[in-house]
Amino acid sequence: MIATTCALLAATLLGISNEQAVQRLLELARDAGGDGITMEVVDFNNYSPAVCKSLREF
Repeated sequence: MIATTCALLAATLLGISNEQAVQRLLELARDAGGDGITMEVVDFNNYSPAVCKSLREF
């Protein structure tokens, strides 16, 4: 929920799509030393295909 909210906020503030915001947030996490993504509960029906693709690629 927090990540989704952050992505929506980033998209709104930067004037970019949700998919682009997710990609940028994933890149920031990786560049800051993150070594993976942990998601306790995922309902992929709540995400666009482009967001799901970005999550799978990372």
